[in-house]
Amino acid sequence: MENDSDEFEKLDDDYFSKELTLTKENNFELAKSILKIMIPSFVNLVLAELLFQINIIFVSKLNDESMLAGIGLANAIIYCFPLSLTYGISSVLETLVS
Repeated sequence: MENDSDEFEKLDDDYFSKELTLTKENNFELAKSILKIMIPSFVNLVLAELLFQINIIFVSKLNDESMLAGIGLANAIIYCFPLSLTYGISSVLETLVS
């Protein structure tokens, strides 16, 4: 266990001892690391929205307006509840951190 903490301290010291300079190589590495995080998140968002659209398309083929209205309401609830929960937790954490 002590070896792990020693390695962590060494990495931590190495990380903070480096001077950050804005060069073309650093900008490229930064952009590459941001894209590594962004691409899976973007795909997740697109697929989640696509799921709502596919539900609407399949139910609209049934030619039943009440079922289509029910899917619309369910999609709104499914979309808004996690979003409001996420914004609420985010604002609470922002308050606690500051």
